[in-house]
Amino acid sequence: MPANTVKHYVRRTQRNVRRSLEKDAQHGGMTLVLGAGVSLSRGLRSWRTLVQAMWARVLGNKPMPPWLAGGGGVPHPLAYQIVFEELEHCLRAEALASDPDADPIGAAERRFAALITEELYRGFVPKGRPDDTLAIIAKLIRSEQAAPDPRIARVITFNADDLLEMEANRGFHYQRDPVVWAVPRASFHPRRGNGANGRPPIPVYHLHGYLPRLRNTRAAPDTLVFTDSEYWRSVANPGSFANRTLANALQDSHCIFIGLSMEDVNLMRWLGLRQVEVEDDYLSRQEADNLSAAKSLDKIRRALNRHFWITTASADPSRLIASHLERRGVGTILLDDWDGPFQELIESTFPRRPESP
Repeated sequence: MPANTVKHYVRRTQRNVRRSLEKDAQHGGMTLVLGAGVSLSRGLRSWRTLVQAMWARVLGNKPMPPWLAGGGGVPHPLAYQIVFEELEHCLRAEALASDPDADPIGAAERRFAALITEELYRGFVPKGRPDDTLAIIAKLIRSEQAAPDPRIARVITFNADDLLEMEANRGFHYQRDPVVWAVPRASFHPRRGNGANGRPPIPVYHLHGYLPRLRNTRAAPDTLVFTDSEYWRSVANPGSFANRTLANALQDSHCIFIGLSMEDVNLMRWLGLRQVEVEDDYLSRQEADNLSAAKSLDKIRRALNRHFWITTASADPSRLIASHLERRGVGTILLDDWDGPFQELIESTFPRRPESP
């Protein structure tokens, strides 16, 4: 396909995806799905630098794998969580050596959570620019929570930090009258009682644990999902907290993925399971409904196409991930960068609400 034709196709696709996002947002039922990218502007570490810092804390000067030390090479897709697991096992060995009668697993998990918290917030900036990604998202959430018909039903985050809670709840108390309400474990539930502005707070589901900078009653260090075994434990049970939360959001809302590379294995499997479920449903009714194969495929596409990934062109230059996600029902919106374009997109998608107190 000629280069000019490709550019025209991409521009046309972008216009169509943006129109779909704006149209869907008008009717509400939106879920924001957030990743580490939304916190980087506040000084929080990337996955690589967090793993590097934890390696130094646990193993000292022991040489890192070349790909982790910055020597190049493409790591295994599960590389970071495998390293985290190795570090936790080293902490278990240390705990057992210091006290053979103690619980090495429990001691290692507590030490691991404490170290992660220390390193996660090292270099943390309490207040960022008013137009950084986190501030824009928090402003949107504050406005929606104050409205009688909030268009955002929930937030799902893979981040263990509480930067969103701090920013969105600024001026309110996280327990007495919150704008957002952290839900980091299966035994916690959305808050139906009044929060800020006399309305229920918007729930924020932390699927990988919750480590607020200042310890509070919502903290859940025992639910961290950083090691490989923790990842598999969190998804092995079909009815687990993480599986139910993501499956419900994909079923009953329009998800907007922000700050995510979309390379997480579990996330791709959740999207894949949803695709298979929709396809099987329509194909099982194809003969009964007297539908042609082409008609069934069109219905499948329409049923799946309800989610959106916001990213930059530089994050997926080959558009391989975008093409894969399109089959999973996720349209990609490309930004030139995360400064002005992201704010413009959010403001056009969610026309301004009256200012919250």
